[in-house]
Amino acid sequence: MLKTTANKGAKNILVVDNHPLVISFMTLFLEKLGHRVMTAADGIEALDALKGFVPDVIFVDLVMPNIGGDKLCRIIRQRPELAHTFLVILSAIATEEKARISTYGADCCIAKGPFKKMGRHIKKVLDQLASGKAQSLKGKVIGHEDLHERAITRELLSSRRHFQATLNHMQEGILELNQRFEIVYANPAGARLMGVPEETLLSSKLSSFFAGADRERVERLLEKSRTDAPQHVPEESPATVNQRQVSLDLIWVEDQDSSTILTIVRDITHRKQLQERLQQAQKMEAIGVLAGGIAHQFNNALQVITGGVDLLEMNFAGDKAPIAIIHTAMDRMQALTRQLLAYAGGGHYLPEPACFNSLIEETLKLIEKTIPATVLVQLDLAPDVARVEADATQLQMAIAAIVANAVEAIPETGQIRIATRNEILDDPLKAQLPDLMPGRYVSVAITDTGKGMDAATRQRLFEPFFSDKFQGRGLGMAAVYGIVKNHGGGIAVDSHYGRGSCVRVYLPAIGD
Repeated sequence: MLKTTANKGAKNILVVDNHPLVISFMTLFLEKLGHRVMTAADGIEALDALKGFVPDVIFVDLVMPNIGGDKLCRIIRQRPELAHTFLVILSAIATEEKARISTYGADCCIAKGPFKKMGRHIKKVLDQLASGKAQSLKGKVIGHEDLHERAITRELLSSRRHFQATLNHMQEGILELNQRFEIVYANPAGARLMGVPEETLLSSKLSSFFAGADRERVERLLEKSRTDAPQHVPEESPATVNQRQVSLDLIWVEDQDSSTILTIVRDITHRKQLQERLQQAQKMEAIGVLAGGIAHQFNNALQVITGGVDLLEMNFAGDKAPIAIIHTAMDRMQALTRQLLAYAGGGHYLPEPACFNSLIEETLKLIEKTIPATVLVQLDLAPDVARVEADATQLQMAIAAIVANAVEAIPETGQIRIATRNEILDDPLKAQLPDLMPGRYVSVAITDTGKGMDAATRQRLFEPFFSDKFQGRGLGMAAVYGIVKNHGGGIAVDSHYGRGSCVRVYLPAIGD
């Protein structure tokens, strides 16, 4: 609570210290000097107090529970409204920590000692402030001559710094919560996972960073952790925070003075993505085997039908119009069989060195009449793009199918951008291409401004005969997938509903 006096030169002062005797002394001493005093027992209480109170001076102890003084000082210095607040560290370890005081953002430090001497030092600092000589106090440790370095304190501080360095370099997020489930400590990984700066993270409730069912789930587990064994959000059913999938371990830690909840946060987003890609690859492989078997059986039957129709045509003297209709249907089925075989890897390929840019330009000439005038096609073809080993006909069919999909995704007016590049893939997994080996590739990215796809459509995009339209039109992107894969390449799709799509095809580069 803030106590006021009628002193004209009175300052608003916040004292943050977890020792009741120090709080009592500071309150009585400062009020006798005519100042207005507010107190807080730890960093959390101090941050709560500062929400509606801008002090002229803050005295902060270094060693406190629920956010240490060093971290509290840094948070204070991050806040624009406290830019002109004079910040004084009041510490019994001033001698051991004097080399580090300035890094905390404090203006000066007063060594804790006998109350009589400490009071003189405090009055001196306040008098200097009142006379406009605060600059002379910058970086000073006042009263350290009355103290001596203590070996045990120095060793404990050294051990603490080693422990802190270990936490700072951990990949797992480490959060410490108080009994109200507010975050009082976060290592750098923890702050990154939560997606907010440390000064915002501290004093916030852990559950506030989750949404919907995940928030309710975390709140329920936090309550259970008070009395039961450690609680977990397992990898099999992760929670989502800051657009990342995470697992959690919640461990209640109790000592003589306080209780805290140690929270270990693991980012499993990448691992989950790998699992999903592996499952997708296995599904596509199984579908490919099935498609190949059907195509071969279908092709065998089609050859018998074709031979029979040819014999019928040779010996039939009447109207051959019905036979022509049968031939047209057989041609369509033969084309579909070739697409199935292309998807399954059982087709006939005639690969030879080719320029990807030339293949794209020739393909666009063939399909330009199928592209509406309201759709603008922009080319961004790298002039130095490497050559690839390709069956020109098959690859042109794949490019045409991707462009056709892009055109259909654009409802009225829009753009399609086709760009080629030389690429070096150091980590194909990051490019969503788990089937590829690291190396040199030529890429083509076909980007449209169409309606995009939701997650469910993206998952099934390369399945034979799948279509998000009411009536499908054959293999489509399944054939593209098969053609690219049979060329030793990879294909990745980035698409979100309402934000368009980008299909990226990679083929191994040849030559120097």
